Amino acid sequence: MKRKLKLPILLLAAVAMMSIFYIKEASKDIGDQGASGDTLDSTVLYPEFSELRLNHLEEVNLTLSEYEAKIASGELNANEVSECSLLMEDIKRNVDLEMKFEDALLENYDYDDVLVLIGEDYIDVRIYTEEDVRKNAVSIMKLVSEHFDSYRTIKITPVAKTD
Repeated sequence: MKRKLKLPILLLAAVAMMSIFYIKEASKDIGDQGASGDTLDSTVLYPEFSELRLNHLEEVNLTLSEYEAKIASGELNANEVSECSLLMEDIKRNVDLEMKFEDALLENYDYDDVLVLIGEDYIDVRIYTEEDVRKNAVSIMKLVSEHFDSYRTIKITPVAKTD
């Protein structure tokens, strides 16, 4: 019996350590952004953007929590635990890819803010800027294809800045 509990407990401990790491990294990022004022500007100018990002992160955290609870329950066999772990890693990789692609777009173009959401069969790129996004559409598509799987539909939505 003790042997069966070792894997779920080990996985739960690993998830807890990763969660602590991500929380610390997120608080560093928030501290860095807070110093520059970018987060405040984004939240004030684009409340729907912030709401979408928060809702997306809540969905991700809820899904990860469900997988963690399944693993911790001890009711899964080794294959199911492995499958849940792989799904969790895939979700975390997608969140990491979203953030890296947002950073890449902000680095390559003079946009005010960018939101990237990855779905099962789509990539939603929302760009907040005063400039015309259509002139960069081809290069954005190329950048998307470099970062993500090519089978997904790409949706680029320009959102005009409101002052």
